[in-house]
Amino acid sequence: MATYAIVVIAIVIAIWFYSIYSIISNRFKNEEEKKFWLIGVVIMPVFSLFYIFIKKDLIA
Repeated sequence: MATYAIVVIAIVIAIWFYSIYSIISNRFKNEEEKKFWLIGVVIMPVFSLFYIFIKKDLIA
């Protein structure tokens, strides 16, 4: 059972790092939104899941 927990934690951390990289590397329609998402994802990693689903609406 512990192996599954490690796999889930690794996947969540990978999604978190992907979201941070994506925010930093992409151009947003509004730079204020970029700051908001970067701060939000760094402070609350759960935001990274939301970011993945609405990313196409934010990026220019």
